[in-house]
Amino acid sequence: MGSDSTTSPGSSATAESLMLRAIEETLPGGTVTAFVDDDEVLRAAGFGPIGHVAERLLTGPSAGWQWVEYAGAHPVRDAAAAYRDGDHRALDRYPVSQPGTELMQSTWRALRQVTPGAPVSYAELARIAGAPRAVRAVASACARNRIAPFVPCHRAIKTGGGLGGYAYGLAVKEALLRAETT
Repeated sequence: MGSDSTTSPGSSATAESLMLRAIEETLPGGTVTAFVDDDEVLRAAGFGPIGHVAERLLTGPSAGWQWVEYAGAHPVRDAAAAYRDGDHRALDRYPVSQPGTELMQSTWRALRQVTPGAPVSYAELARIAGAPRAVRAVASACARNRIAPFVPCHRAIKTGGGLGGYAYGLAVKEALLRAETT
């Protein structure tokens, strides 16, 4: 397995012992559920209610993780509020960690460098990630991203301007891209 991306120093949680807080927030495109560990590192996020997102994302290396709903104040809520208020880099700055190969990690880091409101093609993303000949692998890394929209895979589009795919549907991808251009 590859390294984790943008992790907090000293994180010692393991898949067997990890307890996460599940936080729901509203963003353009719908409700986002974020799963955060005790070090305030985001481990999984996606559009939909808590149970649905947990079932979809807390699998494989994350299958043993447990979670509890959290309704209090939290930096994830602050980042979501800043995003809604026009700071479209707010989610990009939140610390995240997800398992993946080195190419996947490079792709996810590159996605966080893409300027909001200026989506890039999968080919351009591959170049930014340092793998210009691995366009399909980069697109696959986008599809396997378990921390959307904090790792903003919605900012990758097809060459020629078509939207391509999005795990949470093209309407959600369109809503995020539209919000980032205003």
